[in-house]
Amino acid sequence: MVEPIRVLQQAAAAADSLSDAETVHKVMDEVEFVFEYLSPEHQNLAEQVLEQLRQRLASLESAQG
Repeated sequence: MVEPIRVLQQAAAAADSLSDAETVHKVMDEVEFVFEYLSPEHQNLAEQVLEQLRQRLASLESAQG
């Protein structure tokens, strides 16, 4: 069984170290998948993690040119 809080924690911890866009998309998909199972306060944290992942994705895409 997937533990939504664990997915969120792992995504937050890994966000800045992800090295390719495909992996960032995969992690974003995982966070979005568990989003509805999170309590409202954890959904706010998930939004922050998703924003962090979006910024990482933008950084990777701009580095590729």
